[in-house]
Amino acid sequence: MYLPFLFGTVVLFWVLPKGRPRELLLLLSGYLFVFLLSPYFLLPLLYVTGISFVGAIIIERFTDSRNHTRVLFAFIFLVSAPLIFYKFRAPFLAALHISTPEFSAATTVWIFPVGISFYTLLAISYLVDVYLGKASPISDPTRLALFFNFFPKVIAGPLERAAGLMPQLACKLEFDADNAMSGIKCIIVGLVMKVGFADSVAATVKDLFAHPGDASALELYIGAIYYAYYAYADFAGYSLIALGSALLFNIELSQNFRQPLLSTNVLDFWRTWHITFFLWLRDYAFTPLHLTFRRLGKIGLAIALLLTLVFSGFWHGATMNYVCYALMQAIFIIFAVATTPMRTKAWKKLAAPFWLRLSSAYLITQSLILIGFVTFATPTIADALTAYSKIFSSELLNDIINIRSFKSYNHGARLFFTYYPWIAMLFLGDVWARYDLGAKMGARCRNVSEIVFYNGCIVVILYNYWSHSAATPFLYAGF
Repeated sequence: MYLPFLFGTVVLFWVLPKGRPRELLLLLSGYLFVFLLSPYFLLPLLYVTGISFVGAIIIERFTDSRNHTRVLFAFIFLVSAPLIFYKFRAPFLAALHISTPEFSAATTVWIFPVGISFYTLLAISYLVDVYLGKASPISDPTRLALFFNFFPKVIAGPLERAAGLMPQLACKLEFDADNAMSGIKCIIVGLVMKVGFADSVAATVKDLFAHPGDASALELYIGAIYYAYYAYADFAGYSLIALGSALLFNIELSQNFRQPLLSTNVLDFWRTWHITFFLWLRDYAFTPLHLTFRRLGKIGLAIALLLTLVFSGFWHGATMNYVCYALMQAIFIIFAVATTPMRTKAWKKLAAPFWLRLSSAYLITQSLILIGFVTFATPTIADALTAYSKIFSSELLNDIINIRSFKSYNHGARLFFTYYPWIAMLFLGDVWARYDLGAKMGARCRNVSEIVFYNGCIVVILYNYWSHSAATPFLYAGF
């Protein structure tokens, strides 16, 4: 559905005159896109947009009042109310023991609206920027509405700032063939990551971690690797499709991933994974908390980091798995930062070569990332503990020793013997992009390699569309 919708909108966009007609087309297209997903999804989007529009104006009027901060928090609560309701209604109702069949039937319409987590964060950042004087209230409600519902990014970001995106939404630029070609390339690569790898492996890794007690230690260990690459391919694939789609309208969105699975420390992983969310957390959660606890020195820094990541866990979902995942990441980061001077001195004393230091840092970081993803992938803490008890046991060593019998395992065999070339391609693709190896080739060789690469990508996309199962929903559409 998405590609025909995008193609039709792009054609109409460039047929219409510059400025207001194009703005209105994008606005109506955004609402139509959300409506086609579900008419119910429009209600919270319209609510958050309206509260943000009114809230920014009122916040600015209270600039010189001592109630300025109270007004800000009041409107933050109002724009967050739908997200809080949808995130926590299930555990809240369970706590009240409201589970009658009649009540369940009456609440089936309350499907979790796609994009609500993302446009709620957009609303909070917009209100805070107005409060701090970094942005002025947008006087035109339709332009603010377009900021929230620009359809390439409405499902899962990237999380843009009003100051960066709003001027581009005026739609006054001429058609740029280079931007359009770059956009098409981004969409092609994003589709390959999504339909080529993520959709192919999704059912296997989800089923594996849904029932970790039925899997072997080696299956779970390899499954953790595949889940990390599945989550990466799915979300980075979406982000590339969003970036490419926006470029077709001559609009540049922010880069959301920068080869995170090549990171050599956990903090670098967070800086390169879902970048716009990391920057949002830094500016609107960590920095205020750090200022609050700065008198405590390094302990205050650790508290601010811990609370920030706990917030990110609740943002992902109202289950303890996500909170525990966030706590693990906070502990990893705090430990890494605290021990950096000691580790640096130790490496110097050992006079270890650079390649050994780099490879050691990479392997340790990837191990910590995989440990975290086990908690992220399993449905409950009990399932996560089951998986950990197998991975960190002698069973894993026994499975590795008896690797030849591994083909008898259902999930593991499919993962290891069917999809491992995709892991290699994703890894090599990241290396190519990280070190810009294409720029080091001659012009003719680079052009030929690009033609071969993108035509190969198109073949993969068509093969996957025609040969097997339907596409799975984007992983982050449910957060």
